[in-house]
Amino acid sequence: MPPSGYSNKQSKSIVSFLESVSNSLKSEGLEFNLTPLEALAREIKNIDDIVVSEKFGRLSGIVLELTKWFYEEIIKSSPQDYDVFIDVRNKILDEVYDDILDIHVPTIKVLHS
Repeated sequence: MPPSGYSNKQSKSIVSFLESVSNSLKSEGLEFNLTPLEALAREIKNIDDIVVSEKFGRLSGIVLELTKWFYEEIIKSSPQDYDVFIDVRNKILDEVYDDILDIHVPTIKVLHS
Protein backbone atom coordinates (compact mmCIF):
# COMPACT_ATOMS: atom_id res chain seq x y z
CA MET A 1 0.00 0.00 0.00
CA PRO A 2 1.32 3.44 -0.79
CA PRO A 3 2.28 5.52 2.25
CA SER A 4 -0.77 7.76 1.89
CA GLY A 5 -3.34 5.00 1.26
CA TYR A 6 -4.89 3.67 -1.91
CA SER A 7 -5.50 5.68 -5.09
CA ASN A 8 -8.67 6.05 -7.18
CA LYS A 9 -7.15 3.74 -9.78
CA GLN A 10 -6.40 1.05 -7.21
CA SER A 11 -9.88 1.30 -5.71
CA LYS A 12 -11.46 1.11 -9.17
CA SER A 13 -9.48 -2.07 -9.88
CA ILE A 14 -11.09 -3.88 -6.96
CA VAL A 15 -14.52 -2.50 -7.87
CA SER A 16 -13.98 -3.65 -11.46
CA PHE A 17 -13.11 -7.16 -10.28
CA LEU A 18 -16.26 -7.39 -8.15
CA GLU A 19 -18.37 -5.97 -10.97
CA SER A 20 -16.94 -8.58 -13.33
CA VAL A 21 -17.67 -11.55 -11.04
CA SER A 22 -21.21 -10.29 -10.45
CA ASN A 23 -21.75 -9.91 -14.21
CA SER A 24 -20.62 -13.51 -14.64
CA LEU A 25 -22.97 -14.62 -11.88
CA LYS A 26 -25.86 -12.79 -13.55
CA SER A 27 -25.08 -14.41 -16.92
CA GLU A 28 -24.87 -17.84 -15.36
CA GLY A 29 -28.09 -17.28 -13.41
CA LEU A 30 -29.95 -16.27 -16.55
CA GLU A 31 -28.48 -19.19 -18.49
CA PHE A 32 -29.70 -21.68 -15.88
CA ASN A 33 -32.99 -19.85 -15.25
CA LEU A 34 -32.10 -19.04 -11.62
CA THR A 35 -33.35 -16.09 -9.63
CA PRO A 36 -30.63 -13.77 -8.30
CA LEU A 37 -31.06 -15.25 -4.82
CA GLU A 38 -30.73 -18.79 -6.15
CA ALA A 39 -27.64 -17.88 -8.17
CA LEU A 40 -26.05 -16.10 -5.20
CA ALA A 41 -26.80 -18.97 -2.82
CA ARG A 42 -25.37 -21.45 -5.30
CA GLU A 43 -22.16 -19.45 -5.72
CA ILE A 44 -21.70 -19.02 -1.98
CA LYS A 45 -22.13 -22.77 -1.53
CA ASN A 46 -19.59 -23.37 -4.30
CA ILE A 47 -17.12 -21.04 -2.58
CA ASP A 48 -17.67 -22.81 0.75
CA ASP A 49 -17.13 -26.19 -0.92
CA ILE A 50 -13.88 -25.00 -2.48
CA VAL A 51 -12.62 -23.60 0.81
CA VAL A 52 -13.40 -26.85 2.63
CA SER A 53 -12.27 -29.39 0.05
CA GLU A 54 -9.38 -27.96 -1.95
CA LYS A 55 -5.94 -26.68 -1.28
CA PHE A 56 -5.11 -23.33 -2.75
CA GLY A 57 -2.75 -20.48 -2.19
CA ARG A 58 -3.27 -17.88 0.50
CA LEU A 59 -4.18 -15.21 -2.05
CA SER A 60 -6.78 -17.49 -3.65
CA GLY A 61 -8.45 -17.89 -0.27
CA ILE A 62 -8.55 -14.13 0.23
CA VAL A 63 -10.10 -13.63 -3.21
CA LEU A 64 -12.72 -16.29 -2.48
CA GLU A 65 -13.54 -14.65 0.86
CA LEU A 66 -13.86 -11.23 -0.79
CA THR A 67 -16.19 -12.66 -3.42
CA LYS A 68 -18.27 -14.46 -0.79
CA TRP A 69 -18.50 -11.30 1.33
CA PHE A 70 -19.67 -9.33 -1.73
CA TYR A 71 -22.36 -11.88 -2.58
CA GLU A 72 -23.54 -11.99 1.03
CA GLU A 73 -23.87 -8.21 1.01
CA ILE A 74 -26.06 -8.41 -2.10
CA ILE A 75 -28.22 -11.15 -0.56
CA LYS A 76 -29.03 -8.89 2.40
CA SER A 77 -31.22 -6.81 0.05
CA SER A 78 -33.05 -9.90 -1.29
CA PRO A 79 -33.00 -8.92 -4.97
CA GLN A 80 -35.93 -10.66 -6.64
CA ASP A 81 -34.89 -9.88 -10.22
CA TYR A 82 -31.70 -8.99 -12.04
CA ASP A 83 -32.53 -5.29 -12.39
CA VAL A 84 -32.69 -5.00 -8.61
CA PHE A 85 -29.60 -7.22 -8.35
CA ILE A 86 -27.65 -4.73 -10.50
CA ASP A 87 -28.97 -1.73 -8.54
CA VAL A 88 -27.97 -3.31 -5.23
CA ARG A 89 -24.63 -4.38 -6.64
CA ASN A 90 -23.87 -0.87 -7.84
CA LYS A 91 -24.69 0.62 -4.45
CA ILE A 92 -22.37 -1.85 -2.74
CA LEU A 93 -19.64 -1.18 -5.31
CA ASP A 94 -19.89 2.55 -4.55
CA GLU A 95 -19.45 1.75 -0.86
CA VAL A 96 -16.48 -0.53 -1.60
CA TYR A 97 -14.85 2.21 -3.66
CA ASP A 98 -15.27 4.76 -0.86
CA ASP A 99 -14.18 2.33 1.85
CA ILE A 100 -10.93 1.57 0.03
CA LEU A 101 -10.20 5.26 -0.42
CA ASP A 102 -10.82 5.78 3.31
CA ILE A 103 -7.88 3.53 4.18
CA HIS A 104 -4.97 5.63 5.34
CA VAL A 105 -1.69 4.69 6.90
CA PRO A 106 -1.07 6.46 10.18
CA THR A 107 1.83 8.85 10.16
CA ILE A 108 4.95 7.20 11.47
CA LYS A 109 6.71 9.33 14.02
CA VAL A 110 10.45 8.96 14.20
CA LEU A 111 11.89 9.32 17.63
CA HIS A 112 15.25 11.01 17.78
CA SER A 113 17.60 10.35 20.65
